[in-house]
Amino acid sequence: MEAWKLKTWDLVSALLFLVGALLFGVGCFRLGILWMAAGGIVVLSSIVLALCKLRCPFCRRFLGLLSAGNMSFCPHCGAPLEEKSRDI
Repeated sequence: MEAWKLKTWDLVSALLFLVGALLFGVGCFRLGILWMAAGGIVVLSSIVLALCKLRCPFCRRFLGLLSAGNMSFCPHCGAPLEEKSRDI
């Protein structure tokens, strides 16, 4: 998997988590139980997305939340996560 895909999925899951947390928080104070439920569902879906997409392409182990986009090697198997460009 290319490093930009990991960074993209990491960013998407983080933004979904933030939106869900904001929906939940606003629902607590202003809008009611439906907004809280929607926020909770969005938060849970962002966690499931991260658990499914932020994995090493070689050993398939989870790379971690909010850190997979910054890694260049898998901490479990040591495989490179970024493809090195060759100078010809």
